[in-house]
Parts: sequence; C-alpha cells; structure tokens
Amino acid sequence: MNYYRRYMADYQGATMALSLVEHGAYTLLLDFYYTEESPLPLDSDQLAIICRAIRLEERAAIEKVLAKYFTRRSDGWHNLRADHEIAASKTARENGSKAWSAGSKVKSDTGSDTGLDTGCDTGKVHPLNHSTTQPPKPSTTQVPDWVPAEAWAAFVEMRQKTKAALTEHAKKLVIAELAKLRAQGHDPGEALNRSTMHCWKSVFPPRGAPAKSADGKPVLSL
Repeated sequence: MNYYRRYMADYQGATMALSLVEHGAYTLLLDFYYTEESPLPLDSDQLAIICRAIRLEERAAIEKVLAKYFTRRSDGWHNLRADHEIAASKTARENGSKAWSAGSKVKSDTGSDTGLDTGCDTGKVHPLNHSTTQPPKPSTTQVPDWVPAEAWAAFVEMRQKTKAALTEHAKKLVIAELAKLRAQGHDPGEALNRSTMHCWKSVFPPRGAPAKSADGKPVLSL
C-alpha cells in the first residue's frame, strides 16, 4: 500500500499514554506493516532495524508498543486494525481489476466500450455510443529533479483518490513549498511521504523541527 488512512481522533485516544519515543516506534511499525501488507517479523533484531532502534530505551519502546497494540502469532505480530484495512484495500483492488477485465471483454466482443451497436456496417457511429469525453491532458508542470519521483507520484495519487486532484497551479504551489522546506534543510521526499501518509493536501516541516539553511546549519531567530 502506498498510503493508509489514519484517523487522528482514534489514534490520539488510543495512544495518550505513549511517550515520544514510543509514538515514533508505533508509527514506524505501522508504516512497515502497511507497506509490506503483512504482519511484523517476530525477530527483535529485525524490528529494531525497522525502527532504527539503537539505544536500549528505543528497543524497550518497541516491546511496549508490541505488547499493547499487537498480537503475537506463529507468522508474526498482528495488528487487528491494520489487517482489516489491508484486507479492504486488497478487495477494492481485486474488484477494480475484475471491472476492468469485464469492460475489456465487452469491448472485445462488441467492438465498443458500452456494448451498443456502433453501426460499423454503414460506416456510421451509433449516436448513443459516441463519447465526447476528452482524454486527460498531460501535465505541463516541470517537477525538479531534486523531488523524488516515487514520492511525488504517491502524493499525486493520494490527492486524486481523496477527490482533491492537483491542478497545474496547485502542483506549482506544492513544489514551491517543497523548495522552501529544502532551503531550510528538510528532505522533500520525507515531506511528501509524510503528507501522503496523513492524506494532507500540502507539505509541511516535521513538527518541532528547527529551521535550517541550505548548508544544514540552524537558522537563528533574531
């Protein structure tokens, strides 16, 4: 999955007792879970790698999160909510694939997208089968090479699926915001991935992160 729904009220209500480190561990574990669409590995060293856990405090945070929000089974650590969301996503993708296949078969059998008589014998197109829908125009916005292509594509896809498709002008505005974040020392790809994960319409710096200049030095407020 390129992104998953995160209900902030549900999350906040269920994680009030977590520390900052434990919040980080939980988020990274969920990101891995949804990306792989499979339970977390049982091996503690693999879990530490997933969470970039080095200190004992960080490993302890992983153990606490696992015990509170996951269930250990023979094939790995399961999260009930994640399993439900992944199953729903797979069903939606399968239904979409079946609908596409069925539409292709109708077109192949009848010579038309709708199955209506196209009037091919007379050289005329059936009036009810004549489509006036224009194909989507290719994007004219130039995406800078410092913007990761995969992260940008995932962000654009998320905007489309949340019925907030990006106009060409909106793309330029988002790229401008990314340029500001980049100038402050933030990673454009991480900003895009964070917005995609949370279904945000724009990009923002990490909460609480100090602004930095292009050379990575902190920007002092005078």
